[in-house]
Amino acid sequence: MQTASRAGHASAVASTLPILAVFIGVIPVILTSAAQLGLAPPQVTAWIIAITAVPGVITLVLALRYRQPLLLTGNLSALVLFASLAGSVGYAELVAASALAGIAYALASLFGLPRRLADVIPMPVVAGILAGISLPFVIGLFDALGQAPIIISVTIAGYALASGLGLAGGIALVPAFGAGLGVAAIRGDVAAPQLHALLQVPAATLPHPSLAGVVTVMPMVMVFIALGNVPAAVYLRGQGFRPPECMVGLATGLGTTLTSFLGPTAVCMPFLFTTFTASEQAGPKDKRYRTAVISAVYLLVIGLLAGAAVALVTVVPPPLLASLAGLALLGTLVGAVRDVAGGPLRLAPVVAFAIASSRLSLLGLNHLFWAVALGTACAHLLERRALTSHVDSQEPA
Repeated sequence: MQTASRAGHASAVASTLPILAVFIGVIPVILTSAAQLGLAPPQVTAWIIAITAVPGVITLVLALRYRQPLLLTGNLSALVLFASLAGSVGYAELVAASALAGIAYALASLFGLPRRLADVIPMPVVAGILAGISLPFVIGLFDALGQAPIIISVTIAGYALASGLGLAGGIALVPAFGAGLGVAAIRGDVAAPQLHALLQVPAATLPHPSLAGVVTVMPMVMVFIALGNVPAAVYLRGQGFRPPECMVGLATGLGTTLTSFLGPTAVCMPFLFTTFTASEQAGPKDKRYRTAVISAVYLLVIGLLAGAAVALVTVVPPPLLASLAGLALLGTLVGAVRDVAGGPLRLAPVVAFAIASSRLSLLGLNHLFWAVALGTACAHLLERRALTSHVDSQEPA
């Protein structure tokens, strides 16, 4: 009885940590991105449901069917991608491109192709693009510091202290948010909640396919799904599981398509969360699937409370919200810059980073398309030997 209780406690803890990261880290990114895209509250509510509740339902089905910790969520990097396209690609175009990317990924999974995506768009190029589109959010952190120096200084200090105590980046946001919100409340900068926001009815968005949306968004969404699924599957195998990779590919691809009507997303099995839910710290191996089940329940609750998350915008000072988004993506930027600097490709990821950071628009196509196209071209044409070496090193043993 005591062993079963201890296993249940381990599952609950292992499930709570990643979901706290979703709520405190990802929700501010969604809200900040929604503001940049000019979305109405019903659309924001639907988007949060797409990122949380729908993947939660799919997680429940997979975890209970295969008795493995197969946790699915929306992809943070894809959210940043969508926000970076504000002003150049319409929201309905993003919805259409995301839905088509899901179909394409599901079909590719039937033939075992996701592992080969890195042959076409090398991971160092993806890292350069990710660094370029994450940078504005991190810059927003310091812009917020200038707007509300006391509140944001306390928030950053809380994050630094929590990180110094060994808390993971997403979890360190919890005390940082509490500290910043506490100071804001003391200073009288917290607004009264607008209760009508709690009752927002989610609004679906009809897709509007466009060439610019498809060529810019589709390949990157597919890569982001693969960059979650493939490393997570490798980790699961290392923990003694036999993940149903084809089924996970189908679930994430079709899940991406279905959720896209509520908001553009990339449903995947995130590697970072899998290291929480599938590790030995999550309890006995045959019980670890419970971590995914508990996490799925949390995701469903967040989805049901999506209106409350939207109401958060009316309560939390905008600089604090922007600082949370910046802190949430600080680790993403650091990791991307490390991957760019670590080689073996040198020119291609820097070209991709520079273009992704720009506002290039050429031949009716935006900066993200050109970052993918020119970064990939540099890798294949100018750094082919290094690229071949990199691809070989990624092959499973």
